Amino acid sequence: MKFSYFPGCTDHSTSIEYGMSLHEVFKTLGVDLVEIEDWNCCGAAATHSLNHLLSLCLPARNISKAQASQAGPLVVPCAGCFNMLKRAEYALKGDEEKRKEIEEIVGFTYQPSQEILALMDVVLNRIGLKKIGEKVKKPLKGLKAACYYGCALVRHPKVTGLDDPENPQYMDRIMKVLKTAGIAFSANRS
Repeated sequence: MKFSYFPGCTDHSTSIEYGMSLHEVFKTLGVDLVEIEDWNCCGAAATHSLNHLLSLCLPARNISKAQASQAGPLVVPCAGCFNMLKRAEYALKGDEEKRKEIEEIVGFTYQPSQEILALMDVVLNRIGLKKIGEKVKKPLKGLKAACYYGCALVRHPKVTGLDDPENPQYMDRIMKVLKTAGIAFSANRS
């Protein structure tokens, strides 16, 4: 399984450990992440409050890089980055005038077939809970974890299209498998 990958600014700086762990987990799961070349900051930290057009063009440039790579759907590990890329996608798909303006500024022709996926969506719906459970070496049994979704992953639902915005369950379903993997999948290992 192969995906194009937008690391976001923090993957190479303040959350480098998260990025390293993510790559190791995906390698274990047989997933190849191909980092898009010459990516740029998506602008999640401030552009949406300073310049609306810039807040669409920055992530649209990354969408153009993913399209050019032809490495498959674009995986985004950061919730803020995911939200910004989905907002750009929403404008590109739903507003012809805005799409033409963005395409001219960025210098590309948008292809609606380029999927943009949150990391959890890939884990849950492309890799699958069964495969995750089979790879767990030390279940997290007894660990009390609180799943925090924040608002960037699931809101606005028309934009992100991810999980239930009022009662998201993606992380909870993944955690359940990580906690019970040794029990639930022990029959499959024999």
